[in-house]
Amino acid sequence: MNLFFYNIFIPIIAGLIMNGIIYTFKLNKNLKISDKSILPPGYVVGSVWIILLGLLGYVHYMLYNMYEGITITSILVIIFIIFCILYPVIVNYNPKITLLMNLFSLVFAFVLGLFIIKESTYVFLFIIPLLAWLILVSISDILVCSDITLKKT
Repeated sequence: MNLFFYNIFIPIIAGLIMNGIIYTFKLNKNLKISDKSILPPGYVVGSVWIILLGLLGYVHYMLYNMYEGITITSILVIIFIIFCILYPVIVNYNPKITLLMNLFSLVFAFVLGLFIIKESTYVFLFIIPLLAWLILVSISDILVCSDITLKKT
């Protein structure tokens, strides 16, 4: 039972701490939302990521329990959780880097989904919200970057 809470709450707490750092130290001050962006306000984005991190923690817990130990797929889930938590620091809100990193996140999540679906279709269901969110974010970034490019020409 303790393993269940650790797997879910450690990613959630890490995500909350990262959100606190972002808003305390104003890491999002360079973020300029374009009129073409289809993303909700920053506090909603942060809340969505908290939920997604909890789902990723649950996915790790289920994979760990299925094989009673660490597998390649569960390690990939941990790496992806760490990547998601460190993402705001890596990106530093540069639109071109943001687009690249979001596309990388989408590809990584897709590959992770392929690993997970090979092991369990049920566990894969918990990755679908992550894939949907990353597709939305990538589409929004493509719209924003195309808007920036059009304004420069």
